[in-house]
This record gives sequence, C-alpha cells and structure tokens, in this order.
Amino acid sequence: LTDTASHVGHLKDLHQRKIDGLIVDYVGIKPPDEVLELVQTGSTPTVFMDWTPENYNHAVTVHRIVGIEEAVNHLAELNHKRVAIITNEKAIEIQVTKVSAYKKLLEAAGVEVILGGDWVHKQNVSNIGVDTRNIVKRQFSKGGNLPTALILYNDAAALGALRGAYETGLRVPED
Repeated sequence: LTDTASHVGHLKDLHQRKIDGLIVDYVGIKPPDEVLELVQTGSTPTVFMDWTPENYNHAVTVHRIVGIEEAVNHLAELNHKRVAIITNEKAIEIQVTKVSAYKKLLEAAGVEVILGGDWVHKQNVSNIGVDTRNIVKRQFSKGGNLPTALILYNDAAALGALRGAYETGLRVPED
C-alpha cells in the first residue's frame, strides 16, 4: 500500500513481458495515481477488484462484509472478549473497509478491539509472515491482558502468527 515506486516498477516489468491480462486489487481503496495512469495507458486487458476508476467497466467486487460478519459472529460464539487486528499503518490511517468493518462489528458484539500501536506493521511488509511472527512473539512475551484471538491480513500473516505463538510457548487453539 505504501511503496508506489515498487508497484509501478512491477507493472512496467509485467507490460514488458507482454502478459495476457492483469488483475489490480488494492483491497477496496483507490490505487496510487501513478499506478492508475500506467494501467490505463497500457494495452494489457485489466480488471479491477473492489475499486474501479470512473467510466471503467471491467471490475469484480467482493462482498467482504458477509464473511466479516460470519467471522465476528464465530468469535463472539466462542466467547472471545479481546481481539487484536494486525494490519499495517496505512490500512488504519485510510480506514480500509475491511479493517473498519471488523472493528465496528466486533465492538457491536461487545468485543474489545486492539488496533494499532505495537500490533501494527510499521514498514512496507515484504515478508509479512516474518514480521507478523515478530509482532506476536514480542507482544505475547510481554504477558498481561493479551487478546484471545487475532485477525490477520492474509494466510502468510496467519502462519507467522502461529509461529510466533508457538515460539512463546502457546498452543493454538488450546491456549
């Protein structure tokens, strides 16, 4: 989300390789102008996910809210009272739809939400699994009033969180 130059470089590389098509997914937010300009001026057929430029007909939208509602209901049914959302600073700053929806629905279910602070990826995450492992290991090693569940960015982050929990002696889902 924060490294526009890298995204532009990857797009230029893909265009040079003469790829057959491109799917652009910025998880419900507008891509940087530089990325949009490159995509729209290129000849590669492109489909946008969740966000579409004005007057552009090729898009796929995902109704994430249904899945988020089901996840929150499941956490509430399991009696979780404190949940940490591990994401990056940019997602929090721009109120990414997914993060905002989790926060709102968890709070409505009476679940305390931990968001930001020491539970956030502060840098451009090139290795989200390792970074998530480090966050979980650091936070769980401190002890105290820890969350009973985590909401993570993707599968790589989930694997990193499991590793971090394991390295602090926690068993998932037992503990």
